[in-house]
Amino acid sequence: MTSTDTPDTLLEFAQRWTSLLHGTSFTPLSYDETVELLARLTREAAVALGDPASSPLIGIDIGEALVAARYTGPTTLERTLELVGDDLLEAAGLPEDREHRRRVNAVLGAIGAAYSEAVRERTFTEQETSKQAMLLARAQAEQARRASEARFRTIFSASATGMAMVDTDGKITDANAALVEILGYTKDELGQRPFLELLHPGDAIDLRLPLDQLARGERLQHKTEKRFRRKDGELVWAHVVLSLIREEPGTPPYLAMMIDDVSDRYLLHERLRSQTLTDPLTLLPNRAKFINRLETSMSLAEPGTRIALCHLDIDGFKVINDGLGHDVGDGLLRTLAMRLRTLVDEQGMVARIEGDEFAVLIDRTNSAAQVIALVEQMMAAISEPVAVMRKELAVTASVGIVECSTHSRQPADLIRDADLTLSWAKEQGKAQWALYDPDRSAEELHRFVLASTIPIALDNGEFVVDYRPVRRMSDEEIVAVQALLRWDHPELGLLGPEAFICLAETVGFGVNLGRVLLTEVCKQAATWHRELGVSAPPVGVTLPDRFLRDPELIAEIHRALTTSGLPPSQLLINVDHRMLYEDLDFPQVLPEMGIRLVADDLGPGRADLSAYWQLKLFGVRIPVPQDTGGPLCPLVAKTLRTQVELAADMGLFVIGVGADNARQLEISAELGVAHAEGQSLGEWGLAEELAPLLKP
Repeated sequence: MTSTDTPDTLLEFAQRWTSLLHGTSFTPLSYDETVELLARLTREAAVALGDPASSPLIGIDIGEALVAARYTGPTTLERTLELVGDDLLEAAGLPEDREHRRRVNAVLGAIGAAYSEAVRERTFTEQETSKQAMLLARAQAEQARRASEARFRTIFSASATGMAMVDTDGKITDANAALVEILGYTKDELGQRPFLELLHPGDAIDLRLPLDQLARGERLQHKTEKRFRRKDGELVWAHVVLSLIREEPGTPPYLAMMIDDVSDRYLLHERLRSQTLTDPLTLLPNRAKFINRLETSMSLAEPGTRIALCHLDIDGFKVINDGLGHDVGDGLLRTLAMRLRTLVDEQGMVARIEGDEFAVLIDRTNSAAQVIALVEQMMAAISEPVAVMRKELAVTASVGIVECSTHSRQPADLIRDADLTLSWAKEQGKAQWALYDPDRSAEELHRFVLASTIPIALDNGEFVVDYRPVRRMSDEEIVAVQALLRWDHPELGLLGPEAFICLAETVGFGVNLGRVLLTEVCKQAATWHRELGVSAPPVGVTLPDRFLRDPELIAEIHRALTTSGLPPSQLLINVDHRMLYEDLDFPQVLPEMGIRLVADDLGPGRADLSAYWQLKLFGVRIPVPQDTGGPLCPLVAKTLRTQVELAADMGLFVIGVGADNARQLEISAELGVAHAEGQSLGEWGLAEELAPLLKP
């Protein structure tokens, strides 16, 4: 594809780019050839911006292509970065959003880095050429010595690279005009001056060993980048090449030193580096810089030093963003960032680590109380009204606090614990802070580890279904069977659903577990129905809440019934009575399919009874009071007895749940419960263990 095949907006961009660059550098390319080159790079950049993985790569191509085309003038890079940064997204027809702006920034960083590296490589080549010219000039035969010396002197004097001759003691014996200009000393001031005195003290130490090795002939060349101090005190970053030169036998060797001023490239690199470590919205350090500061602070801290990390989250920020727009949300974040930075000041660092989340590092603390006092000040500052775009907003923040010894923790642990502690604070409601508790953290960590292994346990078939009978109180005949999902954990043993169902729903596997439980229960109930016929008891199951709310629930149940061959009337599904008031389809659809719903309670009011009647509920499960060792409270007994009577009057199948001992069995009878389940009537067991009890 040529420039004539390029879309108009991209071709116009390439022509503007050419106008900015052409004439700034000595290049073999004509104007039209430059348009052709830049049009190709523009097309590739427009395509790459659509792919986050390719964006930095096109930046490398652009930087290298500019240097290869000899576009290396003093303004080439600056003009390119400004044009690409300001106008490329529009030319490419891409939206000006955060993601594409991040990709453009990545392209800019890659252009700068690749351009600088290519220039440096070309400088290396030129320096090597200069060195070879110096060697050649000095090595010519006697008859050509004067001409050779003249050529060497021409190169030495006219080169834009700073050059000097240094004896093996490290003293400068000769210097060219370029070096005089770079360092600001006269040629006489440089003469007989120790080379190391010109360097920054910290860099001079690093060069002593290489200089000694060159002087002893143990190495022939040394390349490095060091800081030189000019006569006026200003620092100059320079690329330095020191080469050992040996002439004729009997002539002492010397060092040829070449210095190229790379201060502009270094400053550009630092500016780009700063951009990659700064949040563009708030101008606070970003997550990467914050973590680097945390690691540095902890590694350099003296024994006994204490440190604090606070993780802040703005309560309800999504409501502001969604309701008032991202511009308002961004303005709010900028104001809050400024308030936090002012409060923390020299005590540590404030960073924006993600969305509406900030992190505060306090380098040295005396106690948790000191940190809590600062946190309360931060929360008060955040809660002050903020005026953004003629709207007055008031927000609060939740904060997780970790305060500890620097030598007792690792940076990654501190970040994890602060995030965990923030979740504790948010559990208490808005505008709350929480202090890290290692004991609670250990429990949470155990839960997280357990949750992370649920997918593997599903693949390994570690989940099993146990059953226990539901008996009629009058004759203890089995009238139904209740199913329970358990986890046969390889290390922790048999776990009940209370240990993992909530975890599974938290990590998104509640539906998966519900599907496993439903499939297995239908399969087993169908087996009993085939073996026992009409005497087979129906099987009740409590499915995870997330599964009951899943849009595919009804289809999943229909599939399980069809696959297993189980009649719908043989399946009882236990339901939290509160779900009956939600906007869900299954309370109406499942009874129409012939499936029986059993509520876990009657609920507190008449509205519940009306709902049960309208939904054609099959039954209700009423918890049996705990055995306290004494008589049952008369008021509780009267309330429960009334509920049982109401349920019976409505024709509901009433089950007393939790008749685990003789006293609770007596209480069930006193309440008038017609059916009950519990340890006293049959323990949980595998299907094959229960099967003999089901036979007539």
